[in-house]
Amino acid sequence: MNQPIDFDKYIQETGNVYLAFYARAAEILGIKHEIIWPSYIIRCYHGDKRWDVVQSQLPINSITASIIAQKKHLTTFVCKKAGLPVPIQSEIHSPEQALEFYKEHKEVVFKPVKNFGGKGITLLPRTEEEAKQAYETAYQEDHSTSLFNVLGEKFFTGSNYRLLVLDGKVLAVAERIPAKVIGDGVNTIEQLIIHSNEERVRQKIHRIKIDQEMYKKLQNDGVTMQDIPHNGEEVILRYNSNLSTGGTTRECTQSTHDYYKQVAINAVKAVGLKLSGVDLIVEDITKEGPCIINELNDAPGLNIHYKPTEGEVLDVAIPIMEYVRENAF
Repeated sequence: MNQPIDFDKYIQETGNVYLAFYARAAEILGIKHEIIWPSYIIRCYHGDKRWDVVQSQLPINSITASIIAQKKHLTTFVCKKAGLPVPIQSEIHSPEQALEFYKEHKEVVFKPVKNFGGKGITLLPRTEEEAKQAYETAYQEDHSTSLFNVLGEKFFTGSNYRLLVLDGKVLAVAERIPAKVIGDGVNTIEQLIIHSNEERVRQKIHRIKIDQEMYKKLQNDGVTMQDIPHNGEEVILRYNSNLSTGGTTRECTQSTHDYYKQVAINAVKAVGLKLSGVDLIVEDITKEGPCIINELNDAPGLNIHYKPTEGEVLDVAIPIMEYVRENAF
C-alpha cells in the first residue's frame, strides 16, 4: 500500500474533508482558489472561468440528472428501462404495506426514498413487528414528497462496491466492508470495539457506531457484546457498510471485472450524470455474474478512495478537477 496523503493542511484551510480533496487538487493543478464559506464553499478560477465547489458538489451534473439520482425509485426505474440490473422494488405507503411486502419476499430492505449516509435503512427485519417499525424508521428520515417516502426492496446477497465514474470512465473501485472486529481470544466484542475506536480516533476515521442496528445484527448471529471471539475470528457488526458507522474499504480497481465497470458506466449514462459514485451489490467482483444497482450518488464523497484500509490510494480528485477546469462554464 502506498503512503496516505496528508490532508491536514487542506482540512485546516477549508474546514471540511470533502473540500480538502479538491483544494489540494486545485493547488496541484495550478488552479487559483479561495475559501468563500469555511466548511462549505471554495471558489476556483482558471482563465476566464469561475466555479464553486460546495462540499462534495461540483458544477458537473445537470439539475435534472441529480434529482433522478437523489430519488432511489427514479434511479431504479430509469436504470430498469435501460435494461440494467436493479432490485425488486416497491413503493410503500403504510406499515401495513410494509408488512405485505415482508410476507411476500421475506428477506427485504426498507429505506427512505431520499437518503444520505445509510440513515433510516432497515436491513432484514426478522418479525412482522420489525417490518412495520422499519417503515416508521424510514418515513421519519424522509418527508420530502407527498406521494410516498419509503421503498421496499428484496434483499440481494453480495458485497457492496463503490465505482467512481467520470464522463464514461471508471476512475476507481472500492469495496465497502461492514464494521468488524478481529478476535484475540482475550477481549470481549465490546472491548474490541473500544480498542478499535481508540485507534480510529488517532487515524481520524469514523468510529464503529454502537446502536440498535448493531445489536440486532449480533442478536441475529447469536452472539452478544460480552462474548470473547477466538483468536483471528472475524465478527461482522452491521449489515450496512457505510463509513459513517465504522465501515472500512478495500481498493480493488484492477481486480474488478470489466462487466461491472460497464454496468456502472451505463447506469450513469442512463440517469444523465457525468460524475457519479455508483453503488453495486455483487457476488464476486472478479467474475461476471449477478449484481444489482443499489444507488447512484450525484455528489460522491472521495473518502472511500483516499483512505482505503487495504490497497493503494488513488488520487481521484485530480482528474475530476481537470475535467471541471476544461468543461466548466
